[in-house]
Amino acid sequence: RLAVLMLQREMAERASCLTGGKDYGRLALAIWPEFEVTRVLDAGRDCFYPTPAVSSRVVLLTRRPRPAVPGELRKRYERLVSVAFGSRRKTLLNNLSRMMPREQALECLRKVGIDPLLRAERLPPQGFVDLAGVLP
Repeated sequence: RLAVLMLQREMAERASCLTGGKDYGRLALAIWPEFEVTRVLDAGRDCFYPTPAVSSRVVLLTRRPRPAVPGELRKRYERLVSVAFGSRRKTLLNNLSRMMPREQALECLRKVGIDPLLRAERLPPQGFVDLAGVLP
């Protein structure tokens, strides 16, 4: 139910970032359905001997009582996240158009009220779940 990990600080930031931006992406969205990530402490390079080239962070992963992504949607959710972040600078519509016809992708986005011009880094985790629910 719990895991305590020491990671490179940048990796820990990517694992816990759910608010969008450059650190938000596949890693956080792979962990999010099953775990909540909590920062415990930072460990600077000077805390170790020999001194490493990177700083570290200790994080706590706590298993959710129920997964945030229902089991029947899990494969579609994972594929969607992979496709959506395949080309970070493209819009969701353009990225989704790689897995289905453009008009069908547009209709899926409309069904769940997602702006087709939005980029994946601006869509909250629940948006990916909602979109996975309407994908063919």
